[in-house]
Amino acid sequence: MLKKLFEPITMNGKTIRNRFAVPAMVQNFCNEDGTCTERFTAYHEAKGNGGFGLIITEDFAVAPNGKGFKYLPGLWNDGQITGFTECTKRVKATGATFVAQIYHCGRQTSRAVIGEAPWSASAIPCPFSPDMPHEMTIDEIKKTVSDYGDCARRAKQAGLTVSRFTARTATSSHSLCRLTRTRGRTSTAVASRTEYASRLR
Repeated sequence: MLKKLFEPITMNGKTIRNRFAVPAMVQNFCNEDGTCTERFTAYHEAKGNGGFGLIITEDFAVAPNGKGFKYLPGLWNDGQITGFTECTKRVKATGATFVAQIYHCGRQTSRAVIGEAPWSASAIPCPFSPDMPHEMTIDEIKKTVSDYGDCARRAKQAGLTVSRFTARTATSSHSLCRLTRTRGRTSTAVASRTEYASRLR
């Protein structure tokens, strides 16, 4: 079984050179405005030079208020694409497959990070944040969904191979996950009579 670690694997038409992967880990190496830095690029480039087949970035915020930390990467505007394009070229030149994880942190942030109340599907505070979240309106929910799509488009323009959306149970305060779960969601923006399957559409 261990010998397969060094064998290529093909997933969804993309061949990865081996089974070694760098999971998403927060580094806080970008500028506060979400733009790329040399430190961010060099960190991932070093992982590629070290032989990893798959490198998954920390969270790319889809909007300025979607950051859980101050110095996360962002692709919420077109001006951020250029820096990450150069970063992607350098990482891909090592032979690694470079994957962007994109997210909106929802209520798992604070005013100290984003300068406003965190956004969430419901005005229920996160156990890890001191701030009462802003309950999103229907228009704000639609805008956030659109922000995910725009962020994925920019990631593709920057040359990133895949966009990975975060919606994990362990981080269930993230916006998309909160909108598709029943527990802890009392938002008037999504009527209680709405079926679970409808919320997933």
